[in-house]
Amino acid sequence: MYAVIATDGKQYRVAKGHVLELEGVKEQVGQLVHFDKILLFKRDEQVTIGTPYVDKVRVIGKVIDHVRGQKIRILKFKRRKHHMKRLGYRPHFARVEILAIEHQNQQNKHTNATAQNQPKQKADCQTKQQTDKTRQQIPQQNKATLPPSATEKTSKTTNNTNKTKQATTQTKTTPRNKITTTKDKTDQTVK
Repeated sequence: MYAVIATDGKQYRVAKGHVLELEGVKEQVGQLVHFDKILLFKRDEQVTIGTPYVDKVRVIGKVIDHVRGQKIRILKFKRRKHHMKRLGYRPHFARVEILAIEHQNQQNKHTNATAQNQPKQKADCQTKQQTDKTRQQIPQQNKATLPPSATEKTSKTTNNTNKTKQATTQTKTTPRNKITTTKDKTDQTVK
């Protein structure tokens, strides 16, 4: 039985007992790591390919040690520009031993820790339902508690916009052959 997992942008083929050097694992030494992004799962002769991930399967590993890898050297060079830059760094890895590949139908000793968290998840669901109910009640309360001055302000602004629309329509209805100009506070019309 083996699985292909995706973690930190890379894919690994794992089986029980394998030791991997993974980047991006921040758990302390001795803690369990759960990998839920399973791309492929093979059990006996049955192969399951995820779309994009396989449901009801997870891989459990244990952090053995934190190590640093070999130095990676970087050279940046631009010809004829008198520019050369040398850099290097050592990446941090966590050694993880794969303890088990679990299918949902299996019960394993490693699931005891997750079984203790299940009642808390149910309680979280109940609180989410309560917050959804209160969110539905809040808009109804806000409509009732709006001050009358706020509604008056909105009606005034709509009246002002209506007046400007009327003024623009009046200028559009004047004939084009008439031109009105004002000189010295007197109106003259030219045909």
